[in-house]
Amino acid sequence: MTVPASKRTKAKSEYANQARIVLLATRNLFRKWPKSRNCLETMHVMHIAYEM
Repeated sequence: MTVPASKRTKAKSEYANQARIVLLATRNLFRKWPKSRNCLETMHVMHIAYEM
């Protein structure tokens, strides 16, 4: 028996995939930052993105 489209939920793997996309996008953003930025700032934001 199929589930109606209006009652479907996202799979747990979809949440993990979205989190991976956010983490990769954040990392790519910081690769473009100037090297003069503080490493602690970068690591703090990356940690937050990882926890999301």
